[in-house]
Amino acid sequence: MYDFLSEKSLRLVYETFTLAIWILFTRASILSWNLNNKMTMDISIIIPVINEERIINQTLERLRSAKTSGTFEIIVVDGNVSGNTLRAITKKNIIKIKSPCGRGAQMNTGARAAKGHILLFLHADTILPKNAIDSAISACRLKRIVGGAFDLGIESERPG
Repeated sequence: MYDFLSEKSLRLVYETFTLAIWILFTRASILSWNLNNKMTMDISIIIPVINEERIINQTLERLRSAKTSGTFEIIVVDGNVSGNTLRAITKKNIIKIKSPCGRGAQMNTGARAAKGHILLFLHADTILPKNAIDSAISACRLKRIVGGAFDLGIESERPG
């Protein structure tokens, strides 16, 4: 059912929806309602947030410094009506959108605004592998791939 890239950091899914939470979607396969948008980016990174003021700039800096041969945009979608996280963003060229609260609503709002062929949904505290963007782009060029997810590791300050 699964095939792994040589880096083994991106899990690929063939023709079926077997993962409970999708992290990566190819627009042509799944988001057909929005195909009329001008898709000018290889990948749109969508970050649904609520009260992430403390960490959002660090996350955006890591994404902006990613080494990639592809083009990408970053969309931050705030579910807090006050827009605290959006106001905290100091980086330029970040698309900032307010949305009704709720991860699904925020993801959909970001997807509608996206211009990428590929949608990559991230939590605000996500640290991607160094080659993540290129790996995602390469994987989604394969016609048999409809989506996937990066392997997950959780750091915690809690003992044991």
